Amino acid sequence: MTQNAVVADKAISYVPSRGIERRLLERLIENGVVHVGKAGTYWLDIPAFDNWTRSRRRRAGLAVGAAVAIGVALGFLAGGG
Repeated sequence: MTQNAVVADKAISYVPSRGIERRLLERLIENGVVHVGKAGTYWLDIPAFDNWTRSRRRRAGLAVGAAVAIGVALGFLAGGG
């Protein structure tokens, strides 16, 4: 975002230097967060990025909540409650 590549006309070139960066870029493209422009350039879709980030936070919150609920249930089953 520091290069303002948020529309196709301002797309930038990017070559991932590590495997994890390549996989993240592929995931972002699959989710419509990053779009491929001309000649291997990329640009960020801000509304899609916001939705993707919100979705990730929601899933993380659900995972933490489920882990806490399982811990509480195991505590009661073990006779700690």
